This record gives sequence, C-alpha cells and structure tokens, in this order.
Amino acid sequence: GPARADSILLMRIGGGHNARLSIPRDTVVEIPGRGQNKINAAFALGGASLMARTIEESIGIKVDHVVEVSFSNFPDLIDAMGGIDYEGSCVVSKINGGFKNGGYTLRLKSGKSRIDGQQALALARTRTNECAPKESDLTRARRQQKLFASMKKRLLSPGAFVRLPFISWAVPKSIRSDMGGPTLLGVFAALSTVGTPKTRILKPTGVVSSPSFGDGLSVSPEARQRAARRFNRE
Repeated sequence: GPARADSILLMRIGGGHNARLSIPRDTVVEIPGRGQNKINAAFALGGASLMARTIEESIGIKVDHVVEVSFSNFPDLIDAMGGIDYEGSCVVSKINGGFKNGGYTLRLKSGKSRIDGQQALALARTRTNECAPKESDLTRARRQQKLFASMKKRLLSPGAFVRLPFISWAVPKSIRSDMGGPTLLGVFAALSTVGTPKTRILKPTGVVSSPSFGDGLSVSPEARQRAARRFNRE
C-alpha cells in the first residue's frame, strides 16, 4: 500500500482566488473510520481519497482534486528542468543515515544555489538540519514552499521551452492526479498567470502524545476554523 504522506499542501486557484495552506504532517486529527492519528497516516490507510476526506472533516476545507508527487521520480523532474535556483539559509542534513551509511548528505550554504534533483529531494525531506538543530516541521514546510516557487519560476523562464521535451517526459512519471490531462494543464496555466501568494501554515497550538502514534501536533478547533475561513476567502 501507499506510504504516509511526506508533505501536504492545499491550493486554491481560479475565479480570482489564489491561496495556499500547508498542513504539517504530524498534525493529529480524527481519521474517518480509523480513529485519532497523525494526518499523514490517512494516505497510508486509504490513499488520496481518505486523505481528502480527512482534510474536509478535520480542517473544514473541501478538496476537489488531488495531485500526488512521487518522491522516487521527483529528482528526474528537477533535472529535466536543468535544476532550479533555491535561496535560503544554510542546510546540512543526512538523509537515510547520510553518505557514510549508504544514504545522502546534503550541504547547502546560505544564499542562492543552483540545485539538482537529488539535492532538491533531500531539501524537501530534511527534518533535522545540523545548521539549525531547533528547526521544526513548520520550517520544513516553508522550505518545501520555496522549492515549489522555484520550480514555477524555472518553468516560466525564457529558456524553459528548450527543455520542454525532457520536462514533458518526466512529468507523467513524477505526478499522478485524478484530473485528466487537459484539466491538469489548465491548472498549470492558471498557476503561471497568478503571482506566488504567501503560503500559510496550519500552526499547532500544542503537543499531543499517544502510545499508538507517538508525539504529534494538536491544532485547536478555533485555529482550524480560522485557517479554513482564510483559505476559502483568499
């Protein structure tokens, strides 16, 4: 079956709307028919449909369509673009135990860097940053949003059409959706015509622990309602 969702990003575009909301993967919610758990478990327990239903019932935001990005093929998509420009603070992280243990070690200096697919994937997956040990899941969500914005900028750059054959070959391997090709193209077209909005994050209001799922983040009903109202309004 599917693994747990590594990151969850809600988007609303079209009709004058342009909003994004990132939900930390460790947010504890009630998963329909499965009890209380971290929200990313919904994907492992019932795929995209259960994830969408969980978001609707626990956050109060209707999900019309789902786009899944495959981490295994994500590097190929970035490489097909010729890499992307990422600007941020220093990151040193060890993915799957780091290079010395058969994994991958990411090292990025502060400032702007041109990064390849493997670096982009490692950056998206970084949970422990040796440059800033106190970083939280919220920092991770912001990094992923920066990556998304960098991808969009790269796709809209003047020279992108030269790499279009490589990108179009990599996209179907990296992205899966319940939308047909024309609808998905329409979404990408809409994204290209609007600015990049500030991505809001569903901020936790506390911590909750359980023997079944360990330590997770709690979000009060009031905070969920505020986030949903703002998302549906923007």
